[in-house]
Order: sequence, then structure tokens, then C-alpha cells
Amino acid sequence: MNVINEQKAKLVDLIDELSLSTKEFKMNLENNKEVLKTISGKEALLKLIDKQVNNKNENRLHSGFSIFDYYANGLINGNLYVIAGKSGTGKTTFIINMINNIIQTLKDNETILFISLETSAHQIIKKFFNIFLNSINFNNFESLSTNELGEVLKDNTRLFNQFNKLTIIDDFNFKCSEIQDIIKDIEQKQNKKVKGVFIDHIQIMKHSYQSLGKREEINRIMSDLKGYAKELDLPIVALSQLTRETKTDIIEKDKFDIRKPKLSQLKESSAIEECADVIALLYLANALNPFYDILHISLDKNREGQRETQKLEFYKSSSVIKPLI
Repeated sequence: MNVINEQKAKLVDLIDELSLSTKEFKMNLENNKEVLKTISGKEALLKLIDKQVNNKNENRLHSGFSIFDYYANGLINGNLYVIAGKSGTGKTTFIINMINNIIQTLKDNETILFISLETSAHQIIKKFFNIFLNSINFNNFESLSTNELGEVLKDNTRLFNQFNKLTIIDDFNFKCSEIQDIIKDIEQKQNKKVKGVFIDHIQIMKHSYQSLGKREEINRIMSDLKGYAKELDLPIVALSQLTRETKTDIIEKDKFDIRKPKLSQLKESSAIEECADVIALLYLANALNPFYDILHISLDKNREGQRETQKLEFYKSSSVIKPLI
């Protein structure tokens, strides 16, 4: 029992370390004028060729889902991705599965930054822990006996190494303008390279200009996020809410003949569609299965390739979402 308690204490300490307070990162910002950077067509072409030849896989992350990795060429540095869905669809769980797949491929000095404006760090870690447990043939955290938990924590090298590649911000008053300072602080103080940023979600993110209406606020947030992705040279993935359909809306169906949402349902702002490089819509299929929910994810905007739809299995009890083969 003492061994279990010691391992549990270590896990709690690790979760506390992962849950970073934004207050630690807030800095006094100086109003520096941006310098306009120019580049010749020749220089741009040489850089493109160099990246393709020498760093083919260095400028992108692999999500573990073919709809992004194959049809959108992965999560590419400098790109802004939006995953949208109605409340309760499983958007947060989906990006947690994406992050879980990504951190398996990261080096020890690399990390993913997850900015959660709705869900606490402990709830997020619980989902990650459930996914880990499922990978070693357990259902979820609640189903573990004391002895089983002890065995899981006893051999915890893989678990702790995985969680050390994740940084969580769960400050519900987080402002978009703080992203750059947070990343700078992580990289300088923790000596870790931030490889990607995930945000949950756009509609409750705040902008530094508090007097804006919600639509204009989201317009500016989207513009800023796109700028940060390019300036920081990393992919940013943001969740978005969808509005409900109205009786007058035209019904759209995907290639599997399932009714699907539309880009026009992106909540609050047309800038979401304008600024994002890739937009994926996540929705529940009208198919009944006793073991898992069936989700569909549709690429409705894709600057990197064609539109496509993928079927997913969603195991709610274990927080696992994976491709339906």
C-alpha cells in the first residue's frame, strides 16, 4: 500500500507540474514596431526546396488520423487548423487523442501546449490516463482496483515520459495575446521546444481589447492566431462551436449519405473560415452501435489538398477515438 501511495503522490505531483498557471507567464509587454520583412522569389524557392529535401518531416506533426496526415499533409508549421462541432460531439476528446498520438513521436526536449479555457487540467489528464490505460488493456481509471492501479503505477516510465511532453494551461481568463510569452517562457525556463499549440475553444477565448463585441473579438483572435502560427513556425489547432441548424437551412450530406453540418454554422464569426488553412467538421453519424459511437469528420476547407470525410469510433468510457476501419 505504501508503494501505491508513493506512486500516486508522484502522479499527482506530475499533474500539478503540468497544470501551469498563466499568471506565472504574464509579462510587461513593450510596444515594439514590427519590421516589414521581404524575401525574393528566388530565396523563397530555395527555402522551399531545402525544407522538402532536408526537413521533410520536421515541419509538420502527425496526428494519427489520415484525414489530416494524408489529405492535409499533417499539421504543418505556420498553418492554422479549426476543428468545429456542436456541444457534446467529442471535440475535446478528439484533440486529446490527436495530442496523445503526437507526443508518442516527440523527443524528450519537445512539448505540446494545450490551452484549455473550459476543462480543468485534472479532467484533461484523466482522459489522457484513460487512453494510456486502454493501450495496456484496462478500460478506464474508475474501473481499476487498488492492486491494478499499483501495478500500473509501478512500471510508470512510459506514462511519465509521455506526460512530460505535455504542457497544460487551464486559466479560464487566458488572453490570446499571451501565447507568445507563454511559449517563450516554456522554451527558456524549461528548455523545451513547443512543437504545436491546441486551444479549447475559440468562442471563450479573450482578446486584450475587452470593449469589442464578440464577433469582432473572434475576428481579431483568428487573425492573431494565424499570425502567431506563422511567426512561431508551428501549427495551431483551435476548437470552435457550431450553431444549430435552422428550419430554412439547406440539408447537406457527406459521401456516406450522412447529414452533416456546414461552414456557415461556424459560431460568431466569418473570420474563422477566412483565416483557417484547414477546417474540419466533427459530427455524430446516425448509426447505432452497442459498443461505440460513430463519428464522422469532414474536411470542408483544405488549402493543402482535397475535401474528404473519415469515419471514427468513439469509446466514451475510455476516452478513445480512433479511425473506423
